[in-house]
Amino acid sequence: MKVKLPPGAARRPRGAPAKEIIQCPSCGSHRLFPEIAFIGGAKYLCADCGYRGSFVVTGMERKGPQEGGPAP
Repeated sequence: MKVKLPPGAARRPRGAPAKEIIQCPSCGSHRLFPEIAFIGGAKYLCADCGYRGSFVVTGMERKGPQEGGPAP
């Protein structure tokens, strides 16, 4: 069954999965490394500010100009 997308909807090319990114809640850095993994999740260490904890900001990687703003 094919799903019909509304006009103007973006479609990800086949074979190109969106990449999840994580960000430090303290300094905003993307240089987070898992320190300990356990059943409830992982504990991360930030290489820039030294933050240690399980809470991180997650999102999907964006490529290209942001929607609604002028192109660079």
